Amino acid sequence: MPRRKRYLATDMIVVVIVLMLALPPWANFFSVKVDLAHMHSASSWQHPLGTDNLGRDLLVRLSQALAQAVLPLWCSVIMASTAGLIMAQVALATATSRYSRYFFNAFGMLAVAAASVPMTVTTFAWAAWFEEAGLFSVILALSVIFTARAFLHIKDLARQSTNLAFWSAHEALGGRTGDRVWRYGISSAWTPELLLALGLNLRVAVAIEASLSYLGFGIQEPTASFGNILAAHFDEYLKGQWTVMAMTLAALALTAAAPLAFIRLFIDSGLLQVITRLLAKLDGLHVSALKQRLRVHTSQQ
Repeated sequence: MPRRKRYLATDMIVVVIVLMLALPPWANFFSVKVDLAHMHSASSWQHPLGTDNLGRDLLVRLSQALAQAVLPLWCSVIMASTAGLIMAQVALATATSRYSRYFFNAFGMLAVAAASVPMTVTTFAWAAWFEEAGLFSVILALSVIFTARAFLHIKDLARQSTNLAFWSAHEALGGRTGDRVWRYGISSAWTPELLLALGLNLRVAVAIEASLSYLGFGIQEPTASFGNILAAHFDEYLKGQWTVMAMTLAALALTAAAPLAFIRLFIDSGLLQVITRLLAKLDGLHVSALKQRLRVHTSQQ
């Protein structure tokens, strides 16, 4: 099997497993109530992945960790990245305005400062400020950081594209910077890179939340999280009972890998090209018309 097809098959398997963990209402089939009589039970028909230290079904707990912790976190990262993208486009489109330039230059410096602070430190600071550790502090810290990262990423891509031929041609024809950023960048040439960066950010968010919950600064019991599930069974690891840790780490690894796997499938399947063409048509951008304008402009010179 060619390497490309192997990668596609692997990505598809990862996405399917995560969807099977997240979508079915496992709590309707298996008990998640505390049952001290069945602590650390082995895999069975009643508990496919066994039970945890309180007799709760491990499959249900892992599904709840994905639904209650990871999915809200992913939504916040996507929203924060979108906000950073919009702010960067506005900043580039209004760069000729003096007051706008001052404002976004100041925002850019703040973004650099925010992106340079370790995420765990930022999350701990928010938790200390609100005097409560939980999902809200994690979401708030990651939203600030990923907004700043998206803002800086777009500005960096725009700076790299300044000397490209089609960029210069559009500028020579009197095109606006905001149009170039959208038409030739966000909805065209930059799209794969932006999507892959988003997938990486989603993966990082999962790892950070799990780490913070493991240390006690993130999601707290009884709400499920990969991190607090691992932390709650630390004594069992010392006794050589590795089942819960193995299952939880496998679910965590697959969940972290799922965003990039889905994005690669989205790009390689051709759906991205279809959506890009639709956006180009909706935006009224036609290559033939642009070539005609270029020929007219050249003849006038």
